[in-house]
Amino acid sequence: MKNERITTIIDFDIASCPICSKAHSFKLKGFMQQRALERVPMFGGPGETESTGHKTEILFTCPNTKKRFSYPVSEPVDIEIIGIASEADIAMSINVASAPLPIKSEFEEWAKKSRDIVLDFCKTMLSASTGSIPVYFAILKYIGFERFDSTALSRFAILPPGLFLVAAILYILALRPRYELVVPNGFNAFRKRRLERLNKFIIWGTTIFIGAVGLAIVILFLTLSK
Repeated sequence: MKNERITTIIDFDIASCPICSKAHSFKLKGFMQQRALERVPMFGGPGETESTGHKTEILFTCPNTKKRFSYPVSEPVDIEIIGIASEADIAMSINVASAPLPIKSEFEEWAKKSRDIVLDFCKTMLSASTGSIPVYFAILKYIGFERFDSTALSRFAILPPGLFLVAAILYILALRPRYELVVPNGFNAFRKRRLERLNKFIIWGTTIFIGAVGLAIVILFLTLSK
């Protein structure tokens, strides 16, 4: 996918005008280089604005004296400032902002609910893991497993409940709250670490749970075949 350039409006304040020494607010027009891949961790944000250090000289007009002056403006990342925004530019940007794209709205909704989805999944799987242990023993008793003398099969039969218990522990670790001091600018990094940690425990817990279910089915078939 190629990067696209879209028009953006930037608010810019001058604390002390070189002409009248008063503070003024302006709106600048620029072209934003939209990144081809902008990934947000989620289960199914853009980074903070940074300055590149590059400055562009923009010609301003003092609102009080109507005299023009040049002033350096630092360009944010992926934005090329081209000058003062006209009334038509501002009106166009307002119209675009008031009608967000459906895909963008859905993306933001998924990103917002992502953590709730994975926590609900962990709670469901925790209940399933712990609930599978008594169900497994009840089924073994129902099919008369205690009638068999096979020591090897008896030892083998204890593995599924052990694996269910391990899976439950992993889901508990995934749900465990984590205390950390986070500044607003560091929230994205904290969120990324938290979701990656959740994903790691979920992968291991679900893999072990599926293995336990498969092993339990094998034991039940072996028991029924005797």
